[in-house]
Order: sequence, then C-alpha cells, then structure tokens
Amino acid sequence: MTKALNVRHLKGFTPLEKQRQVLNVLFHSFRRRRGPVSKMSTPRYSPAGFTLVEIMVVIAVIIVVAAIGVPGIMRQRVNANEAAAVAALKTLSAASVTYRATHTAYPANLSDLYDSDGAQYIDSTLASGIRQGYNFTLQGDEDGFNVTASPSKPNITGTRYFMIDFYGVIRASGTGPADESSPAI
Repeated sequence: MTKALNVRHLKGFTPLEKQRQVLNVLFHSFRRRRGPVSKMSTPRYSPAGFTLVEIMVVIAVIIVVAAIGVPGIMRQRVNANEAAAVAALKTLSAASVTYRATHTAYPANLSDLYDSDGAQYIDSTLASGIRQGYNFTLQGDEDGFNVTASPSKPNITGTRYFMIDFYGVIRASGTGPADESSPAI
C-alpha cells in the first residue's frame, strides 16, 4: 500500500519540495506492484511482444501491396523489352541500307552484317539474333529486306511481334508474327 499524502507532513518544505513529494507519492501509487503469483491467478504477459493476430495483419498488408505492385513492375519490364526491340529493328534497318551501299544486294541474314575479321555493321550481341527478350531474323535479297522480332517467351518477355522492311516502316502484331498487313506503329 502506498502512503497517504499528509499535508501536515509537508510543513516546512519549500513549494518546489512539496511538489516533488506530491509527485513522488502519486508516482508510487500508480506504479504496478509485482508480487508472488499464485497458481490460480492469470499469467501476466509482457507488453513488449507482438500477438499472432498483429503479425498476420502485417503479412496480409504486405501481400496486398505486393499483389498491387508486382504486375505493374512486370508490365514495365515488358514495355522496356518492346522498346529495345523497336530500337534494334531501326539499327538493323540502317545497317542493312549501309550494307547495300557497299554490296550489290541487301544482307541475306544477320551474319552478313557482322564479320569478326571484316566489316561490322552491328554488334556481336545483335548479330547472334537475340537481344533483351526478343529473337531477330533478317531475310534479304537484291530487291529488299525484311527483319522480324518475336518475343523469346511470349507474354513474359514481350506481348507484341514486330517487323520492319526496307522502307523503314515498323509494324506490330499482338496475335502472331507481324507482316506487311499488320498496322504500323
């Protein structure tokens, strides 16, 4: 039990000392007392931990945030792959036109644009036919060329198929390989 505050007990103290004494008595009266716990009393839990319900709520919130954010991030990756494919088509078109200026025909395939000992119109990565989730093929002859780009893993690395011809028009298709009848982009 706490001591009762006796006003007579505080005679002779300065106002600051009286205030300290009152606060000290109040502090000790509200402080928890821990005594021996009997077998019949309920156990006292420490307020320092988290309950299972609180942890489950936090996990549920994290799952909801991930479910909202992950598809957007994946779509950005697909958009970046498609933009890189269009840029690579423009590079292949320019390289094919340059090749035609020094040869009698357009390149027959991608390997004609990259010769490790001779002329290199494109880099070795693009000459392999694969770049950033897309596969590239080039077909050419004396009259023109056609370059196609198709996703390595459809609906994962890209959703659209692209094509460029010797006129420099890029066409796209979402259902299958792009051709001359596909809409221009």
